[in-house]
Amino acid sequence: MRHSVLLVSSVLSLSAAGCAKAPPRTSPTGGIDYRFSATAERVWSALRLAYTDLEIPITTMDKAGWSVRTQSWILSWWQARDWTNCNANEGVTLNITTLLLPRGDSTVMRLNVEATHWVRPNTRVGEQPPSNCNLIPSGGYPGEGVFEQQIFEAVRQHLY
Repeated sequence: MRHSVLLVSSVLSLSAAGCAKAPPRTSPTGGIDYRFSATAERVWSALRLAYTDLEIPITTMDKAGWSVRTQSWILSWWQARDWTNCNANEGVTLNITTLLLPRGDSTVMRLNVEATHWVRPNTRVGEQPPSNCNLIPSGGYPGEGVFEQQIFEAVRQHLY
């Protein structure tokens, strides 16, 4: 019961600050939902700045559909170390889809990040990548990784 009270008070604190992470829910596209008390136009601008700050390469931007996609972004070794549980002999590629869902004067940002890994060319013969190479959890909501948390924080900073 104590954990429920802490979670509710944390969500209320974020709501009072003008934004809150909605608890993850299953959607057709998957991902994690973050709610901002701002119009889609304002969140769109903040999202573009956040991607620039985090040096996330953008493959496609569709303002009419409120979506941003990054495909086959090969992470540097330090990004892979900080955001995934992969070993040093692996390369890690991220596919990121961000979708804004306008809700009147608020906006839900649905963030879906998929990590894939591959063996680097200098890997010894017979060495195989682990089957559990994933994004590192943030300790926040289930399914939320450290990387998703960084995107959320960067968007929030540009909004408020």
